[in-house]
Amino acid sequence: MHKRICLTAVLLALCMLCGCSAAVYIRSPEEQQIQFYYCVKSTDTGAGALISRPVSVPDERPDAVLQQYLTAPTEEGTALPDGLRGSYSFESCEDGTLTLLLDENAPEGLPASLSAACLTLTMTQLDSVERVRLVRAYRQTESTYTADQFLLYDTSADQPEYVVRLYYPDKDGLLTARKAVVRTADANQLPLLALQALVSREVPVNLTRAVPYRTQVLDLSVTNGSASVVLSGEFMSCDTSARQAANAVRSIAATLCALDGVTAVQLSVIGETGLTHYDISQPIAPQADWYAE
Repeated sequence: MHKRICLTAVLLALCMLCGCSAAVYIRSPEEQQIQFYYCVKSTDTGAGALISRPVSVPDERPDAVLQQYLTAPTEEGTALPDGLRGSYSFESCEDGTLTLLLDENAPEGLPASLSAACLTLTMTQLDSVERVRLVRAYRQTESTYTADQFLLYDTSADQPEYVVRLYYPDKDGLLTARKAVVRTADANQLPLLALQALVSREVPVNLTRAVPYRTQVLDLSVTNGSASVVLSGEFMSCDTSARQAANAVRSIAATLCALDGVTAVQLSVIGETGLTHYDISQPIAPQADWYAE
């Protein structure tokens, strides 16, 4: 039932993990429990901005859990983020993406970030939800979040911050870099974190997703400047045309080769001999004509 929430990337720099007091609930054996995330009304004690409480979920359908979350009573000292209740509605849940519609009363600024964090951390505990997509139809904008985009404790001391460059293709298939922040205590993990960010994070405006969303990085090692990457079978869904395959392979190679110490990338897909539309049998080094000016 529960998914492990990876606390790696940074979105809410002011949020620190709050201690959760134990609570006893009487529930039927069929009911599951998940953590409902709320804001702390006062942070004078230094407890932090977010807190979670275990709640029994009699109906695990995403729309039912969302309704329960938005209407459930909160404990003293906690609350839903300002403007969250009443401004979000369920649209769909397909292929692991829970889509919620926001109306004109939806929060902006920090309250919007807190709302995104609370919704994402709560809903992605369901087996059917891997990410939360928030759509402001009246503005024609949208954002997609995964649980690992939210920092719930202060890791600045033991996990330094690094800026990596993620490469996405434009409509012509030319690569453009976008900066992203990752945290790790081990700089050797940067290639893995950069590649995971490329796969999971929201695609910038006017650029396209090249690496299939569900792709998993099963293994990654760097030897003598060559990064050996083993991907899950979901990566094969990019192999529908020469353009699609090239975009996916080049996005990965460019992202990894932007890191110090990586000059080429050897890709392989678990259980597969290779791609039909792009040769990945040899290490791949980025070429100048891959990039947009």
